[in-house]
Amino acid sequence: SRQDIDNDVMVSLGGYAAEHEFYNSSQCLLGSGSDLEAAWDSMSEAAYKLGYFDPVRFSNYESLAGPDVAPGMDHRKDVYYYNGQESIQQRMPIDDAVERRFNDLLGKTKQIIRDEKELIKEIALELGERGSMKTERFMEYVEKYGRKLTPESMEEIKKAQDPEFYKNMLV
Repeated sequence: SRQDIDNDVMVSLGGYAAEHEFYNSSQCLLGSGSDLEAAWDSMSEAAYKLGYFDPVRFSNYESLAGPDVAPGMDHRKDVYYYNGQESIQQRMPIDDAVERRFNDLLGKTKQIIRDEKELIKEIALELGERGSMKTERFMEYVEKYGRKLTPESMEEIKKAQDPEFYKNMLV
């Protein structure tokens, strides 16, 4: 689902966003580059192969020829897509649509990191000392340091994400 893809992208962006929040960008580690690449790959694949912007209607096909392009390969340049508001459809190059959504998700990820900065810092310090954390200990930290992430909010998230959703749609 789109929500699953959004979550996957945001998880991939989490380390990058956290490094930028806690350290300045000149102190970020090389691993954040692979985080960005994984997030971009997920978003691009969802757009080009999985119908993320569905309903989508491709237009302005351009067939390129040359040694680097397979014969007859279509290059989709423009896309109409539903942007979440029933009355509004936007037309833009699909790469621009991917970039816009990617940046939206990066902004949401950064906001979550800012909202939960103290929680993340305390968990990171604990993990740095001990290397791992049991679920019970994690929940103690959530209760003590979480702002928007609370045990109650986590329970609501679990309820909203029905693991039987797809199965139930078929019966």
